[in-house]
Amino acid sequence: MIGAWWALQTFIFQNPAYYEQGREVVGAEPDFVRADLSVLPLDPVTRQYEVTLTVHNASKTLSQLVKPDLFVITFFKPTEKETHTAHFMSRSNFDAEIDVPAGESRDFRYLAEFPGDGTYILEINLCEEQHHNCLAQKMVHVSPKEINAASLSSSSF
Repeated sequence: MIGAWWALQTFIFQNPAYYEQGREVVGAEPDFVRADLSVLPLDPVTRQYEVTLTVHNASKTLSQLVKPDLFVITFFKPTEKETHTAHFMSRSNFDAEIDVPAGESRDFRYLAEFPGDGTYILEINLCEEQHHNCLAQKMVHVSPKEINAASLSSSSF
């Protein structure tokens, strides 16, 4: 009986969608997912930067199935309304979900081409499809004179 109660608690009550659909739901569950952004200059003269999205799964029992090509990393200058997008590129099948096991994290790399010099805000909301807010932001200073991107702040929710 104790084993049955543990199985119900672990697999059914923590993830009712698993019981209803017989599988885990594709996407990032807001209660378990956390995102971090980091930026690395590839070619400061042409303003090409690598943006790394790290998805952390804080669940003890459930994997998160994610599709990195559906995540939208936007960047913009705080003083302007125009937004730009970093692009995920892979030779892998884009229809495949990538598993982030319980208690682990995965890195996904995007290419950002900044239109000009200055300070930009990068942001992503992993849980937007579930109508929740899992916003992660990072500020970066883009300048061909600087070899490294200066991280001004970073936050994850």
